[in-house]
Amino acid sequence: MRCLNCGKCCEKTKMELSSEDVERLEGAGYHREEFAVIKGRVIRLRN
Repeated sequence: MRCLNCGKCCEKTKMELSSEDVERLEGAGYHREEFAVIKGRVIRLRN
């Protein structure tokens, strides 16, 4: 999915993040603890 920067897909979601998603967000300057919740081996977008 291509991000349109609207934020709607990020609200009240349980969206899983791939390792590529995490790398892209960290490359944009975000810290993992700011955007992710990690439970076991699953990384989800923080709400």
